[in-house]
Amino acid sequence: MWPYLQTMEQDVLDISTLTDYVSYARKRIHPQLSDEADDELITDFVKIRGNNNNSEAGSFLHRNIDKDLITSDVSASERIRRKSLIQDTRNLIMEKMQIEGRSMHLLEILEELKNQSPGNEIHLNDVSPFPFSTLANEGCLSMAGDSVKRT
Repeated sequence: MWPYLQTMEQDVLDISTLTDYVSYARKRIHPQLSDEADDELITDFVKIRGNNNNSEAGSFLHRNIDKDLITSDVSASERIRRKSLIQDTRNLIMEKMQIEGRSMHLLEILEELKNQSPGNEIHLNDVSPFPFSTLANEGCLSMAGDSVKRT
């Protein structure tokens, strides 16, 4: 028998590790399409849908592209949610620190954001560090460790 035709079966990852990784990835890895990629995906979809005469191949292709468009739409929704979250974080920091005139810890800010929007799942990595670095660059606050202080 030809040696290059023989196949060798070998597990690269055990099932437990693979399952743990997939679970981790679903919770923590959120790829984002750029606006240009979204536009290109939609343009290509329209071209293919209009030019395809083979109904069987077209049906399969359409299902795949429809799935990609849904993914793209979810990506756009996530971008909008993040922008809203950044603005909510900014408002919360400025309001709380103006009223109370004290520093806040990131976990306090996270809890306040969760209380403001109980339907949304908010994690510390959603609010850190972008809104804080933007406000720090604007001279509105300073950060030291996990503490945020109004300037």
